Amino acid sequence: MEHVRKMQSRLSHAVNLAAANKLHESIMGDGPSDPSKNAKLRAFSASRGVLANRFVNRLHKSSHNRYLTNPQLRLVVWEALGVELYTEVNFNCRHCGKTATTYTEHSEACQSSRRKIRNNVGENNIINTQRAAQLHYEGKLLLRDCLRQADGTTVGDHEPYCHSYFPLKAQRFQELDNWNHRIGRWNEAGDRGREDCNNTNGADLTSERRAGIRADLLVHAPIGLRNQTYLVDFTVSGIHFESNHKHAYKKLNNRLNAEGAQQTIYAKHDYNQGGVADAAESAKNDLYSKFDHIEVDAAEENEEKGTKHIIPFALDSRGGMGMDALNFVRGVYGRTETDGPVRSWPSDSMRTSLRNQFLDKLSCLLARHRAFDYIFMGIPDAKRDDGFQPSPYLNIMQTKRKGNINRANSKNSKDKNIPHVNSFNNTVRVN
Repeated sequence: MEHVRKMQSRLSHAVNLAAANKLHESIMGDGPSDPSKNAKLRAFSASRGVLANRFVNRLHKSSHNRYLTNPQLRLVVWEALGVELYTEVNFNCRHCGKTATTYTEHSEACQSSRRKIRNNVGENNIINTQRAAQLHYEGKLLLRDCLRQADGTTVGDHEPYCHSYFPLKAQRFQELDNWNHRIGRWNEAGDRGREDCNNTNGADLTSERRAGIRADLLVHAPIGLRNQTYLVDFTVSGIHFESNHKHAYKKLNNRLNAEGAQQTIYAKHDYNQGGVADAAESAKNDLYSKFDHIEVDAAEENEEKGTKHIIPFALDSRGGMGMDALNFVRGVYGRTETDGPVRSWPSDSMRTSLRNQFLDKLSCLLARHRAFDYIFMGIPDAKRDDGFQPSPYLNIMQTKRKGNINRANSKNSKDKNIPHVNSFNNTVRVN
């Protein structure tokens, strides 16, 4: 019976893949000759990633548990079905002033659409918040909370220094000596003043992460034959950012066209679903290559086949996932190995359920920020003079969501003396 189910699953996968390839060809034929300039094709290709549409597994949950309100859910479902909210080719952004772009592409790539009001400030009280910063913060918290549910796994609360756990390679000691931990930048030539590694007063956490000095999470997990230490760096790369267009498709080779110029040949059926995520993973591996963190068997002596202890948890904005991140998730939620640490999972179904729940929540988080892209850019509305709904401010949206949850707690309570916990700041409120 198990064999029959596997064959049915493979057959269904083959049929779906053939249909997706057929649709891929039709989208490619309708767009420009260069696939990297086709925003709709990029979105469709990325939607075939590991996490892209897993948010549908939590549609039956409440809006708070799936991280998506009903209007936001409608937006991401329309997006998954290929429905374009704004079909005009030349879109002019009212936030940053960019012209001759597309609405779908620029909603994600715009750096000025997400605005926040600062209180008690003079005239310039509106600032632009970055999509990547907010998504990185929420994704790191989600990883921390979900990985702690895995049996035998502990996760730290602070961002660890990489050189505190893994030594630098011999030729890279000078590089760390030139990093100034107090001001968060590289020292000038001849400046040998190095601050204490444990003194982070004045240090810029973001600059230290970008320089490969610190990771996001410290994880201890029984993977393999013993309990091991891992440093996890969570990163999400946008598929519509211009710097990532070249990574969206698999380039087969270069050849001369009829005019004698070099022409790049792309994969016809998009075999690289996670091209952007793979590129982000490769960049992080190069960043952490200065640390001796890869455990290699004496028989192989090949670092590419070794076990990495600094994990680049790389995703793209649609749900593509790097192989290092996928293998790490499989290891954390894995079975007990022979001669390895005993893992006391209540049942095998519980183990797979926790793993799938983590991937589903991660997909919901990515889908939520894709919905935010459209909301902050402005939903197309033919009834308005400029054709778009007004864009909200980020902190006003958060305040409204917090107020809705408090009102729901008050409405659903039968006993007015029952305390309710506010999930945003963990404070207890008695009605």
